[in-house]
Amino acid sequence: MAEELSLDSLKVMKRVDFVKAFKNKAARKKAEAVILLTDYKLDGKKCSIAIPFRKTAEMKAEMKRLKKEKLHLMKKSGGGSFSIEKNADGIYAKIELLIN
Repeated sequence: MAEELSLDSLKVMKRVDFVKAFKNKAARKKAEAVILLTDYKLDGKKCSIAIPFRKTAEMKAEMKRLKKEKLHLMKKSGGGSFSIEKNADGIYAKIELLIN
């Protein structure tokens, strides 16, 4: 079973493990908020990371911890609301940045 995505688990996670954890549909469907990290070094390569959260309050608390502990550059981090929308063209993920 894939690990759960969190700021703490990213430190020891490899790229393959991140992809498996991100493909967890249950976590994405229930997600109300997300933290985005661009140019995050994962397994020696830079990539973009999205960590889903069920509640916006949880995301805001983790963003404060990210800033306090300096886990990633703040200018390359952001948090916002997350929703999945179905359209005639397909399925889209909509992210509105609240904290950057």
